[in-house]
Amino acid sequence: MPPLAGEMQPWSSRPLQAVYAAVFIDAIYVKVRDGQVGNQPY
Repeated sequence: MPPLAGEMQPWSSRPLQAVYAAVFIDAIYVKVRDGQVGNQPY
């Protein structure tokens, strides 16, 4: 058994919390013409 596998077993069987916080960040880059062409995040 690889050394890391021995550490993964206790971690994978640990008790889970009732609530976990999650943050999702998303953006899209669009070519915008404002005198010159450039990328703008939206």
